[in-house]
Amino acid sequence: MPIIQYKITYPSRYASSVRLVGDFGTWSGWVDMKQDKKGYSSNLFVQEGTTIKYKFFVDGKHWGFDPTRNSTTDEEGHVVNVECVRNRPSDSEESSEAESINNNEKDKNVSKVAVKVKKPKKKVYF
Repeated sequence: MPIIQYKITYPSRYASSVRLVGDFGTWSGWVDMKQDKKGYSSNLFVQEGTTIKYKFFVDGKHWGFDPTRNSTTDEEGHVVNVECVRNRPSDSEESSEAESINNNEKDKNVSKVAVKVKKPKKKVYF
């Protein structure tokens, strides 16, 4: 399966910083998200068809998830977003975003994938 660009967003214009944390980085690292008009976003490069789980660390204090996207409760009782990455070239601006899933049984065998941040200011280690 090909590696595709995948955009994750966090819809908050009021946060001063947002970090993206997920199983794509084995939950041990993060990606600093960039602020724009609609909130925060980050582009990841992941293998198409991979199911990923992620959450957000907001303002260096609070853990959060996007309530507008599919979510699940992980083994430790935390609510995290979960999506299956699909390439949808027929969509205009959203072509790199993923098709969501909401089946907890499918996300049990999560694949680990390499994460790269486009034009990073600092090196990100996972």
